[in-house]
Amino acid sequence: MRKHLSWILLLPSVFSGYALAGAENAPYFDQLLSADHAQLSQKVAPIESAQRQTFVPMQLDLSDLDLSDKVSILPQAGKLEGLAEHVAKTSAQNLMLSATAEDGSDTVTPLCDTLAAGTLYTLSGVQKDGVYCYHFEVKKRSKIMALLVGQAETTDMKLSVLRHGANDQLFIVGTSDHSGNADEVVSAVVEPGHYYWYMEAKAAENASIQFGVSIDSNIDTYEPNDTPQTSTRLPETRNMIVGNIDSASDLDYYLYTVEKGKKIDIEVDDSHSPKQWLFSLSVLSGSVEREANTSHYLVTEGTQLLLQVKHNPEKTVDASKQYRVLLGPSVASMKSSSVQGEPDVVRLMLKDTAHLPNILRHGPTGLYLTTQVYNKLTWQVVLTDSTGQPAANAPVNFYYDLNVFKYDYQSEQYFYPFYEPTVVGAYTNNQGVAKGEIIVGRNNCEVEFEVIQEAYVYNHKVTYRTGFDAGIWSIKVPGTSIGVGGSEVPGVTLGHICTQKVLNVEG
Repeated sequence: MRKHLSWILLLPSVFSGYALAGAENAPYFDQLLSADHAQLSQKVAPIESAQRQTFVPMQLDLSDLDLSDKVSILPQAGKLEGLAEHVAKTSAQNLMLSATAEDGSDTVTPLCDTLAAGTLYTLSGVQKDGVYCYHFEVKKRSKIMALLVGQAETTDMKLSVLRHGANDQLFIVGTSDHSGNADEVVSAVVEPGHYYWYMEAKAAENASIQFGVSIDSNIDTYEPNDTPQTSTRLPETRNMIVGNIDSASDLDYYLYTVEKGKKIDIEVDDSHSPKQWLFSLSVLSGSVEREANTSHYLVTEGTQLLLQVKHNPEKTVDASKQYRVLLGPSVASMKSSSVQGEPDVVRLMLKDTAHLPNILRHGPTGLYLTTQVYNKLTWQVVLTDSTGQPAANAPVNFYYDLNVFKYDYQSEQYFYPFYEPTVVGAYTNNQGVAKGEIIVGRNNCEVEFEVIQEAYVYNHKVTYRTGFDAGIWSIKVPGTSIGVGGSEVPGVTLGHICTQKVLNVEG
């Protein structure tokens, strides 16, 4: 049974690390229709038409900015006309943000007076056609929000943020030019360097304005993605998004486009900070159907999903906390698996252990120990997704119990199986490989069994008295039926060899 999903989905916080839950407890979205989000979905298409270099927020929340200091200044003289000519000359060639241009920070001489970030300055005496410039420095990759506010009714200003590049070139980071006396804001993620407020008075008469800039270096690698138009484009691989919300007004957007119809996973993990964020998903095109009680979704060709993450107003903003979202093709198969002990293990053969009972529910009589280990057990799996490509960022759980036999002292015999596994987990890498190494330890030996075995070592026939425990290992991919071991056969037999005493050597 599948549940149809249309337009908007609300993501609960249910995906958690190495989850051991079965499919019946797997994470999923609950359906939620929202007119507001539906309108948003319609407004952002076509999303490719957005221009990244200009930021024009619809509203400004000054309470989110740390501009507690207030300073009054007068217009500076001297360099303004020269700077205006310089900008006019260079901006014709540099009308877009240069992500690669070096600013030559060690050699830059600011073209305007330097002001500090985090302060709201009042500039008096502003006149029509005046050009006003001030310099500020950014020390680390940061999100900046430069603003110009407090304009009188008859004042109309234009705000640009410029970057001072190599050879005194100026690059436009962003421009805000609302009509009339509306607030002007330029928001962008910038690299370390030297920057300018560049303010032009389109209408003013001895006016006063306020301006400032907030600089926030507590940002994730996906910024800038504060609007649907600047959303982070995710590849069709399994994406593990690890991000943060750096302020109360910060929004993170992610766009996922499906070129071919497939089954995908959508899982959210906010287990370390429950309800710290609000997640919502807009279906911009195509269709999505959830498989009941799972995190798996069937999506049609051309489906576009827009994920929004924002701060929960009921919580205090904490940029150090991180959310995790998994989005991408579902795991479809296990291409290979390998579990083994040391390469020099002197193995117990079936003839040595045939008199002992088989610990699996099905199989031949006698105890055959498929995997044998002294001290170090290594495991590895390779997973593929629903497109046939390596399944990256997939959780894999490895289960092992070194001794499933328990001794009943009343009946003076062993009973089995008593399977109480230890679980270790790992995520697959970009090649779809998950692996681990376990030191099982000689101290874990109970030496439940002792046998006499013969083996050939370097052309010598050696007789050993070997003490060992018998156990089981299995592998599972959470949220799927993929793995090694199941309800009928719990796993693969595991021999933990504790002691091997040489009794005789021939040849």
